[in-house]
Amino acid sequence: MFKTLMAKAFSGIARNAVNSAEANFGAGKGLAKKRFAVNFVLARLPIGEPFRTIFESLIIELIGIAVEKVCKDMPKD
Repeated sequence: MFKTLMAKAFSGIARNAVNSAEANFGAGKGLAKKRFAVNFVLARLPIGEPFRTIFESLIIELIGIAVEKVCKDMPKD
C-alpha cells in the first residue's frame, strides 16, 4: 500500500519520463526505455547525493512502479 501511494506521487514525472523514453527509443527496447525513464525521474528528484545513495533501491522500485502504471494507462496505437 505504501509503495502504491508513493508511486502515485511520482506519476506526473513518470508520465514525462515515459513520453521522453518513447520519443528517444521508439518501438521495442522495453528494458532500455524503463531504465531511461527511471534515470529521468532520479535526475529530477530534489534528493541530495548521500540520501540518494541510501534510498536508491527503494526509489528505483517506486519509480519503476509508477512507470509501469503510466505504461499500462497509455493508449495503444
